Amino acid sequence: MRMLQEEIYHSYDAIKPDENARKRMLQKIQSAKSRSRFAGKESKWTFRLAPVLAVILIVTTVSCTSYFFSLRDLGIGKKEIQIINLPQPETENGASNPPQLKTEVDMIALGGVWNSPEYKACAEWEEFLQHYDQDGSIIASIGNEPTGLEESYEAYLCYTQEMADKIEEICAKYHLAKLTGIQMADDLDTLCRLTRIGNVFGGKSEHTQLTYWGGYLYSDGTFHLEGSAAVAGASQCTADFQLMRSVRGSFCPVTLNVTDISQYRQWNYTTSSGDRVLLANSSTKALIIVEREQSFIVVNVLGDILSDTFDMSDEALESMADAFDFSVIP
Repeated sequence: MRMLQEEIYHSYDAIKPDENARKRMLQKIQSAKSRSRFAGKESKWTFRLAPVLAVILIVTTVSCTSYFFSLRDLGIGKKEIQIINLPQPETENGASNPPQLKTEVDMIALGGVWNSPEYKACAEWEEFLQHYDQDGSIIASIGNEPTGLEESYEAYLCYTQEMADKIEEICAKYHLAKLTGIQMADDLDTLCRLTRIGNVFGGKSEHTQLTYWGGYLYSDGTFHLEGSAAVAGASQCTADFQLMRSVRGSFCPVTLNVTDISQYRQWNYTTSSGDRVLLANSSTKALIIVEREQSFIVVNVLGDILSDTFDMSDEALESMADAFDFSVIP
């Protein structure tokens, strides 16, 4: 399965044991994810503990005369991930020892572009995590016991006061608010009503039908949803996707493993609703990225999860982008 070989969540590298422990401590988030369509599967976004290198702004060529932004403007450096292969046949003594391989992947921030307060906050938090509790001894000593930090720091997977203090320091430094007050949204109408936006699935695409599978939101309007897109016509395909809306002025820690930025075809596109977006497509993943006045939005196109295929042409990606109406999100 590609899921076990490439990325994790909310990204496809394998979730480390210490992250599983953190997730067990956050019952609200765990409950929200368990009710989504992809419950029981590793999702492809990540509240992640990625090593961060200093980022250098590299302006890449895109097919437009005026510069918008590119994936490199979201990059927070490389991360070494462990690839977990499928179980191997048992050895003579009955043991099964699948090989553990490592590779480096490119990570991007989902809160905003390079040099924005939201981007800087995410990068600093990832750098802190790079050097914190690397052997897992602290989280191991806590186990499944409550820490008293779950409610106030539920979006950050905090399990020590030191981590909580770092979050407070970052928020103060960049003048950002913490994400709090997670809620489930079982249907799209509920999500749109609680986040005070219009119908984000109300775009104009004659070839694409979007379906909502579930999501959750925070009190500031930051939200995550999961769904699928059925693209008809000459570019027929089916693709599952995740959409993350990060509200400006809030500290969103979510990052995404994009494997290799250099392998993406990137171009600017104006949707049928008049929204200017960045489209990026590769052989394993596609992205739709939108910068709004009060929000930063990333649609992570996964391909067909159940059949483990990715068959998204550039034309199909444009048709899928047309099916969203990003103008209803401030």
